[in-house]
Amino acid sequence: MANCHRSRFSKTTPLHELDAAFNNTVKHVQTETVMDRQMAEYAIENCHVIAGSKESLRQRPPLSSLICTIAPLAQDRDGMEAALVLAREGIPVGFMSMANAGSTGPATIPGLLAIADAEIVAALVLLQMAYPGTPVLPLVDARHHEPAHRRIHEYTLGDRHRYAIGVELAHMWGVPTLAAVFGPDAQTPGWQSAAEVAQGLC
Repeated sequence: MANCHRSRFSKTTPLHELDAAFNNTVKHVQTETVMDRQMAEYAIENCHVIAGSKESLRQRPPLSSLICTIAPLAQDRDGMEAALVLAREGIPVGFMSMANAGSTGPATIPGLLAIADAEIVAALVLLQMAYPGTPVLPLVDARHHEPAHRRIHEYTLGDRHRYAIGVELAHMWGVPTLAAVFGPDAQTPGWQSAAEVAQGLC
């Protein structure tokens, strides 16, 4: 019985998260868990209540969504269906590529960024074809895979330019972007962890 309860709850977790967020802040909320058509429809209902009208919802959306592409060069079916539902109502949708150099992407930085950008642009084009002018936000979170030690490097001093290049690619396409600084790869707090994050802000 407990397993059934957990299973039912997991299906509605995105709605519980939105409920908690909307009831505890007046700020804009970004979700990463509304990942299918049905959840997106329910999220839209929440947004209509908060915004008060469809016009207000489009002028000042209380919600945006972040959906990951699938490296290499693919899209998640349920995620794209959610994106189309949200875009229909004017909810901004962000697409993030998490291609890994040496595993789900080329080993070189230029090749990795080309793959990541292609995944994002494909998703952006689909949304623009369905709902021209819908707000979109690309984000490149390309990483390094180290096969010898089976580790993914989130951020290192030597490749901090990955995120800056992702921002410039978005500018080239003429769209706003989500620019992120993620956690350091340092094993302990100290100069390395501070330097990795600080240099990502430059």
